[in-house]
Amino acid sequence: MDEPEIQVFLRGPSRRPTLTRGRRRSLAGYLFLLLVVILVLLGLANLAILGLQTLNRPTKPASGELLYASTFDAYNDEWTQRLEGEDHFEIANNMLVLTIDKGGFSQLDRQLSDFDLRFNAIRLSQPDDVNEMGALFRVQDVNHYYMFRIRGDGAYRVEVCQDCKPGEIDVLSEWQYSPAILIGINQVNELRIVAQGDQFRFYANGQLLKICPKGSDRHSTWTGLRTGQCMSNNGQTADELIDGTFAYGKIGMGLTTTTPGVQIGFTNVLIYGP
Repeated sequence: MDEPEIQVFLRGPSRRPTLTRGRRRSLAGYLFLLLVVILVLLGLANLAILGLQTLNRPTKPASGELLYASTFDAYNDEWTQRLEGEDHFEIANNMLVLTIDKGGFSQLDRQLSDFDLRFNAIRLSQPDDVNEMGALFRVQDVNHYYMFRIRGDGAYRVEVCQDCKPGEIDVLSEWQYSPAILIGINQVNELRIVAQGDQFRFYANGQLLKICPKGSDRHSTWTGLRTGQCMSNNGQTADELIDGTFAYGKIGMGLTTTTPGVQIGFTNVLIYGP
């Protein structure tokens, strides 16, 4: 009797399913399309952010364009106070009047980039001659701003506050006397600040005030308070100050004193395109 034939079927090693070339191309296409969509969405988000920043940032005005004018003949709620304690401001007799025991400022509630600011400053009460008055500009907040000051004795200074603390303000041009600055009670000083990009010029009663930049030195330094000779910046004065700390911001009229009872009036605030 023939024995039954046993057939053995041998299978080769099992293979895992593999992607065909067409399926690999399809997956790569999906991944590429997803990457493109992500990049487009990121681009749109960046454009939206830039658009919001552009809306908040003031445009550069045309030269000579009147941007703002006030003779303070009535109360103007665009001017807000940044004062403490008994310090206060009011609008009376066609003036913005600050009465200060320590220091503060009144701020115009609008953003400016380039400008030609002109205003009158008058000392109405002056217990000493070292009180300081002037204009803040490109104000971000109480700890970020520029300021142009004149003193009761006829000196002027320019400074920048960038997250500064009391006594740590960065002086861009130190105190120097100018015969153009009028001293005494009820004297009207016509002050002017021209800001264009990172360049600034300062005037008192129609006269351009010289600047003593720091240059490569640590501090702005004159040879004396009445010499008009700059020691820093390789001994060179300048007609304009160059500083790029703040590109735009608000303006304010301010006063600082160590003697209580100082009263300052500001009139005829005009702002033009430079």
